[in-house]
Amino acid sequence: MNRTKTGVTVETADWYLENVYEGDDAEYDIYDDIKNNAFALKMNDDGSIGYKYGILDCDAEHHYSVVEEYSKPNMVPDNKWSKITVRFKLDFPRFSKCDNSNKKMKIYLYVDGFLVLVSKELPALNFKALGETYQKQEGVPFNLSLGGGTQGLMEEIFPDYYRPSGYVLPLERDFGGSFMGDIKYFIFYGCHLPCNDVRKLDII
Repeated sequence: MNRTKTGVTVETADWYLENVYEGDDAEYDIYDDIKNNAFALKMNDDGSIGYKYGILDCDAEHHYSVVEEYSKPNMVPDNKWSKITVRFKLDFPRFSKCDNSNKKMKIYLYVDGFLVLVSKELPALNFKALGETYQKQEGVPFNLSLGGGTQGLMEEIFPDYYRPSGYVLPLERDFGGSFMGDIKYFIFYGCHLPCNDVRKLDII
């Protein structure tokens, strides 16, 4: 099924189902992979900016839904370099009817150091490896895309991605996008970043 050296083949697929996927009747569930594990920043033609986030939702089909919120229009100027800052602020753990250990967070969006959107309370991000064999993922189970795109997901999930089925992956449906413009640089800060520090970074 997968012609790479470390891929699952027709000879080994049954063994992986029985030994890796915890039971011989186990089936891959793409929604388990993307709940609280898929986030996108989105800019619209009217100059608004917002986010899309795939979350665990006990009341929705597959216990999965997409939350999205946007700022007011004209927050991102046209034809001008802008510095976009996304800040994730974790709150204390709250009780959830699905998972009592689930933490909550809020998303803060800044444009050139000015706060333009504070999200509602959301389940905290839970970035994790995909529910697939380590060898097939070549030891790199995370995907970060600048500008959109879900080709790598097709290669990961479909046995023959050269001839994909008509099935539209949830990430392709909800997060697949395109970016028309330019990106000067992209930076991660893995530390506490108060509002004043965000403002200082954007002024420099």
